[in-house]
Amino acid sequence: MRKSTLIPGCLLMMALPAMAQTMYKCGNSYQDHACAPGQKGQIISQAEAPPAQPKAAVDPVCVRQGDEAKRIAWMREAGATLARAMEGSDSEDRRRLVSDVYSLKGNSLEIKQQIEKLCMDRVAERNGARQAAPVAEAKPAAASAPQAAAPAAKPASGPQQKELCDKLRTALSGLGQQQQGLTGEAKQNAPYKPEDVNKQLAEFGCTR
Repeated sequence: MRKSTLIPGCLLMMALPAMAQTMYKCGNSYQDHACAPGQKGQIISQAEAPPAQPKAAVDPVCVRQGDEAKRIAWMREAGATLARAMEGSDSEDRRRLVSDVYSLKGNSLEIKQQIEKLCMDRVAERNGARQAAPVAEAKPAAASAPQAAAPAAKPASGPQQKELCDKLRTALSGLGQQQQGLTGEAKQNAPYKPEDVNKQLAEFGCTR
């Protein structure tokens, strides 16, 4: 659309509570302004536009999707089927846009606004996911690392160690007396042997 016609049109929309939006079919293309002089044209639809309201900032990608959605809506209003509108769709984004337009209700302007909102929701969702990723990576490494094994218990010391060592020596003496009357095989099969006590004495730092 030429700037000379766009500016007066915007001023008129701000001045009036509502205005009619007309869509023209000029040859095989659809547009929102009259066909060129001498070109065969047809008025496809005329819809009441809501009063102009301040617009929130829209992502440029979503603006382009909204404009393209409006053209797809014109095709639908002219009787084009979903399969017909899908023809020439050379990307997944284009096919999804056509599918979204045909799943929505409303005139071309309403479709444009709905597609822009849908696009902005998807942009916000992607931005939210990107912002959440660094937070997850910033967690302290200690939180995910397995805890170190607890250090082994230290041998008893002081009076407690002396008492324990005395008990072990007494047990060793008793085992020595018991083993004196046993044969070699019986000594081997005994549940508790002097060497077991000697090992414990060494572990607890007991002197013999």
